[in-house]
Amino acid sequence: MCNDLLMKDEQTKIQNMAATTFSVIPLAKHGGIIEFIEGVTPYYDTLDTIMQLKQNEWSGKLSKWKDEMSKLKSRESRAEYFREVACKQTPIVMSKWFRIQYPEAGKWFASRKQFAKSAAVMSIIGYIFGLGDRHTKNLMIHLQTGKCIHVDFDMIFNKGETLGTPELVPFRLTQNMINGMGEVALDGEFRTVCEQTLRVFRENSYEIEKYISDLPNLVADFASNKMAPKDFDMTEAKRLVSGRIRGQIMTVKLHKSKAITYPMQVSQLTSSLIDLATSDEKLCEMFPGWMPTL
Repeated sequence: MCNDLLMKDEQTKIQNMAATTFSVIPLAKHGGIIEFIEGVTPYYDTLDTIMQLKQNEWSGKLSKWKDEMSKLKSRESRAEYFREVACKQTPIVMSKWFRIQYPEAGKWFASRKQFAKSAAVMSIIGYIFGLGDRHTKNLMIHLQTGKCIHVDFDMIFNKGETLGTPELVPFRLTQNMINGMGEVALDGEFRTVCEQTLRVFRENSYEIEKYISDLPNLVADFASNKMAPKDFDMTEAKRLVSGRIRGQIMTVKLHKSKAITYPMQVSQLTSSLIDLATSDEKLCEMFPGWMPTL
């Protein structure tokens, strides 16, 4: 549905803005068949091949950073430790991976552009529908084109906010992601595509709302989640999606009591989302296994 809207718009169609999809065939309530995507590798593996850390070295770093930050009382001090210690001790290697993977200049340039563009499209789709759990194994890189492909959509409708360690960012935009997008980074392809995607969705809000109105109850398991709001149901999930399309920042828990309820312009909303996604204060509180420094 999202791809159909992007392909109907003249500007986004020319740029070939679309998310990479794969088939899913449900066979039972808790089972089905998922299409295998060929020619991809997990985002983490692209970094791991360049970092070349010793066995258990990375897990040791994560454990140490977690222990050290747990001793710090304020979020400001944890954010400072995250920024000055954890991030600086994490190799920034995504741009190097692109240089090695695509040694020919034309392919190198095109692949980085595809990476930024595809990451932006899925970041906005994920934000609108509250997709979480964007850890380093749920993002894939297509080796031939450099496209960023997302898998595992269980944590939808802001379910990630109800985890023991709540997810605080709207999408993954960590330092290696930014490094992979090129010198202009967030002021280039990524920001532009985010704005275009938001614009198309806002202009076609009726079609999106009509589509989700027919969805079955996809948040039934919230009832057994002690961390989830008791009053949350599919009706509320649809209301939040509609609000985010209109330009409001509102979610199940984190932006419920302090929701930004006035509609923002597309450019303003894009800037706000990027600020949230790259905030040290947010990233330092993320689950260590999400690997916010990568």
